[in-house]
Amino acid sequence: MEIPVFLVDAFTNQPFKGNPAAVCLLQNILQDEVYQKIAAEMNLSETAFIVKLNSLDDFASGSRFALRWFTPTNEVPLCGHATLASAAVLFYQKKNLNAALVFETLSGELCVRLHGDSIVMDFPLHKPVAQDPSEVKNIVTATVGGLSVQDLCYSAETKKLLVRLSDSCDRSALTSLRPNATDLLRSDSTGRIKGVIVTVKGTPTVQPGYDFLSRYFAPWNGIPEDPVTGSAHSVLAGYWSEKLGKERMLAFQCSDRGGELQLALRSDGRVNISGHAVIILQGTLSLLDLNDGRITALREIPIQRDFESANVRQIICSSFGLNGAHVILKIRNSRGSLIPLNSSIPANSKHAPYVLEVVKIFQHVVPRPCINATTVICKNIKTRLQSIVRRIEKLEELVPQSKLIHHEKLNQEIKLLSQKLVFLNKRMQMADSQCWGGMFVRPPLW
Repeated sequence: MEIPVFLVDAFTNQPFKGNPAAVCLLQNILQDEVYQKIAAEMNLSETAFIVKLNSLDDFASGSRFALRWFTPTNEVPLCGHATLASAAVLFYQKKNLNAALVFETLSGELCVRLHGDSIVMDFPLHKPVAQDPSEVKNIVTATVGGLSVQDLCYSAETKKLLVRLSDSCDRSALTSLRPNATDLLRSDSTGRIKGVIVTVKGTPTVQPGYDFLSRYFAPWNGIPEDPVTGSAHSVLAGYWSEKLGKERMLAFQCSDRGGELQLALRSDGRVNISGHAVIILQGTLSLLDLNDGRITALREIPIQRDFESANVRQIICSSFGLNGAHVILKIRNSRGSLIPLNSSIPANSKHAPYVLEVVKIFQHVVPRPCINATTVICKNIKTRLQSIVRRIEKLEELVPQSKLIHHEKLNQEIKLLSQKLVFLNKRMQMADSQCWGGMFVRPPLW
């Protein structure tokens, strides 16, 4: 299996600046384990995987794609710079003809479009809420040390903590921060926080006129510091728009590589994040697929309900580019059993879908001749039948005995019950012969 892979510097118009992301173009869905291994091999803050949703589309004509993002250690629900990098590959490298593209992601549908020489991304806006300083005292200290903090906010949707430094702190104070990743991990064990944003007010009157500056630390996702973070700015945009009273802002993330973002809040409660991107590397990732089950390619193929098995076979072979004469098609049902592809297969569903396995290498099993003589087989059968007959005779002998035992047990229980009734009757007669007064309205039984 060969996968086209691109290395893109996002939120910059210069090579080796901004935030690098790997972008992989996939014809079929892969197993999550394979995604994670590729991301670990790339060893970048994020690796993006673009998958065609319609088998008839290609990357130059399709307008809707599935998109997932993986860090070297785990999958993330939203990533801005890898989304920008993915759009850059489709628009700049694949020359996609559509004015806008839609990515289906864990955060819903994300729309991207070209605007002049930049790419505009339609992102959700995550407005943070005020955070109690006592609850995050350790993590704030581990991040900014003794610098003065003016405000603390938290975004539950993104699990990001926003730390605003006092206005007395300038850009040099922000860039001087060197938090230790191990100390950050130890400072929070609740799992509420997956990243820390440190921000300071900018100087819009001084060129290039940044409204605010920021840095982002996420060792919980295997990223000590992310150079430029689009998802963090979905939180920063909501915070600084309220503080500055502006809907359009220019931001700069001042990591060592640095990156510039243009933000525009929309009336529908979302935010447009714009930036540039530069493709600096193109190659091919080769994966061995020896039908060992460790790497499985899945593709959704629409098939009409009334199609015959011959038509289904033809569509599948055509979609996968297979020679129908040299493959065996079997479908794995919900119980894990493989059944041949024929015309009498029950209908599948979303809850119990069939998974087609295309077997290119298979083995014909020829039954070996019987090595036992027929007389030996007959003797074994006769011995087994005699054993069965003896067991039946023994059961017939036990049936009458069990009936006798049952009757004896019933007689004993009836005799014991009669004795109890006689005893109770005598007690009743004794009670009736006595005169009782005082608290007893009726004579007691004993």
